[in-house]
Amino acid sequence: MGLVRLAGQVSAARQPYSGSVAVTRALSAAVGETVNIAVLDGDQAVYLDQVAGTNVMSFRSWLGQRVPTHASATGKALTAWLSPDRRAAARPRTLLRLTERTITSVRELEAELGRVRRDGYSMAIEELEVGLAAIAAPVRDSHGEVVATVAVSGPSFRITPERYDQIATQVVAAAAQLSGTGDFA
Repeated sequence: MGLVRLAGQVSAARQPYSGSVAVTRALSAAVGETVNIAVLDGDQAVYLDQVAGTNVMSFRSWLGQRVPTHASATGKALTAWLSPDRRAAARPRTLLRLTERTITSVRELEAELGRVRRDGYSMAIEELEVGLAAIAAPVRDSHGEVVATVAVSGPSFRITPERYDQIATQVVAAAAQLSGTGDFA
């Protein structure tokens, strides 16, 4: 039953960003890192699509992987625009500390989600795994609802503070194109 539910979710979620391969490949080539598409399933983000980065050292495949919403850039971008009740339902009951940087307080998480809404993108720098950095932006359907995220991820020694703004700008542009509201150059 879980497989049938996931297949239906994949089919429904793919519609708003059909043709995503060209955008995710262009984004990966532009930043040299791995690009993922993810959707929300309960209190987890599920990775549905991936384009591997061009750098020799790359992380494992995220396809089909599930990660908690509180500790991932994809999870934060998927939940930031939900109503308070829906955000609470999409948050794990216990905000487990996965690294020293993982947010484990609901108050801190809500403040972070406010920043995500203000800036239009999310970041998780060594929150899910030590050495892993990610920046994500929401993909919206024709009604403006967040239905997926596009994210760039890679090692934190390559995704450094000096690159955050540049990568975030490109991720937001790619998300806008996937949403049908912008062009990715």
